[in-house]
Amino acid sequence: MANAVFGRFRALPAFILCLCFAYRGGYALNTPVLPLTYALLAQRLPLSLSVPPRRQSILVGQRNHCAGCGVHVETKYLRSMRFCEYFGCFFCCTCHTNTLMVVPGAVLYHWSFLMLPVSNFARDILCRLHSRPLIHLADFQSNVLKREHALRDAIELRRQASRMVPFLRLCQEGSSSVSQVERLPSHWYASADNWSLADLCAVAQGSLSIRLRQALEPCVEHLSTCLRCKARGFLCEVCHTGRVLFPFGQVNTVVCVDCGACFHRTCLSRPPTAESCPRCLRRRQRAATAAAALRMWSIGTHTEEGEEEEFADGAMQKSPIMTDKGAKRSVDRSTD
Repeated sequence: MANAVFGRFRALPAFILCLCFAYRGGYALNTPVLPLTYALLAQRLPLSLSVPPRRQSILVGQRNHCAGCGVHVETKYLRSMRFCEYFGCFFCCTCHTNTLMVVPGAVLYHWSFLMLPVSNFARDILCRLHSRPLIHLADFQSNVLKREHALRDAIELRRQASRMVPFLRLCQEGSSSVSQVERLPSHWYASADNWSLADLCAVAQGSLSIRLRQALEPCVEHLSTCLRCKARGFLCEVCHTGRVLFPFGQVNTVVCVDCGACFHRTCLSRPPTAESCPRCLRRRQRAATAAAALRMWSIGTHTEEGEEEEFADGAMQKSPIMTDKGAKRSVDRSTD
């Protein structure tokens, strides 16, 4: 039984980092909530020798067995069992050495980076997956995205980088400015949706935004001076004035979600859609005009071909038909 339980935790998939649960008061909830701090847990133990009721139900469900090695613990030694804030189970002193780590569930749902006690199995998993981008923006609680300005700032910077790097790679003179961005982790400028636990810790410390801004400054300077990049930019089709606009999340710019055209925010208060974007409307009108012209040309071509066929048929009917005898007589006369 011990080997079976141990193998179950060893075979945990990598995406468990995004599916982990945090706990409050020792009771596992259906949704991740803020777990107890280690200091609060230590203050509760001296008040009562018994385990809190909710955690006691967890221990009863384990049948006094360690969730890691499966060893049976006698009732008088249950106080020595240690609770893992990552798995929500009790472990023995061998499998749980009171290692303090950040629990992903608390970060995703409450933006809490408290160091909480976890088992050795959870420690190994969190250390192995600490730098792997397995967390998506959809995993965050909506209140966290609305409340945390540092996180929103980092998301916007990564979106700018994900659009700016492919744009500059097409410029022959932009490789030097992109090189500083490429020294960063590749998922930082590939997409703004994938995050690792190390990235979130860097966001909380403020270092991620600083590194991204420093790496993007040469790119912005290149865009302001390079004529080739300016030629690939956009002019506002509403006012037809102002500087060249780029779809990199500028403050005074709105971008069409369909064609990517840029407009001044003062000209279009909301991001245009395919129904309200001037460029999309102009392109659809041009496509409709071209389709109508092609249709008229095809109709005219078929009409001319029909007239030519009718003319050829009429000419054949009016021409005399030479019989075989007449052909022989003409041949004989020519030979004479």
